[in-house]
Amino acid sequence: MPVPSPASEAVTLFNELVSLPWSESARIRQIEVRLRRLFELRSDIVTGLGLSQARAMLGMYDEANQMMPWLLKEIADADAVSGNNLVGLACDLGHFDAVMDLADDRLELSRQGAIAAFFAGKAEKLEQFAIQINDRRMLHWLEKLATANLTALFSDIQTATREVMAGKFTACGVSLSPVDEDSAGTYYTWLEKAQRRNLEYDLDRMTHSIAERHGSSWCDMPLVTMILPLGAHPGKGA
Repeated sequence: MPVPSPASEAVTLFNELVSLPWSESARIRQIEVRLRRLFELRSDIVTGLGLSQARAMLGMYDEANQMMPWLLKEIADADAVSGNNLVGLACDLGHFDAVMDLADDRLELSRQGAIAAFFAGKAEKLEQFAIQINDRRMLHWLEKLATANLTALFSDIQTATREVMAGKFTACGVSLSPVDEDSAGTYYTWLEKAQRRNLEYDLDRMTHSIAERHGSSWCDMPLVTMILPLGAHPGKGA
């Protein structure tokens, strides 16, 4: 029976990894251990990306993040699939500025650029990327902000939230509610329930304070920030 090469085994493991819900921590841990060994044998972009992704899924922020500078340098030589996954991981780890810069140069990365712009509070960049991917619901939401004179408040809230959440999450996502037209930014973190609740309390209090400085009310902003445990993440295959 032929023995798979480190490169082909890494691809197989990566494909399994991204199909898993993040609640499958035991299997993710097994994959992380194997990818770590494969990376010692062959430090290619797919193996490094898989290793960093597995660590993110386990809440190992520092370990996942330490490979990101090298991975971002390698993106120029990555194929389209690896490039998209790499930028998605960079966004999940909070490298929003780098993701927006990359998305400016590569149209196929516009969706990740939009997510990064949302969490960075960059309304103009968010509109640019939303136009590129024809996200009409996001464009409508941005129009609502502008009409209600809430764009600057959105920027300030997201900038402050980004500072509070820095280094405390290994995944994030954006959703729009078709019912009440709220926009939700979700952070996935390894923190315990009490720590998550304290963060939510701090963010709510901060948001109220920022809104008051803008002469507005927190209730006026159609924006919800949620902090969920890693196990609630459905996985990229969902």
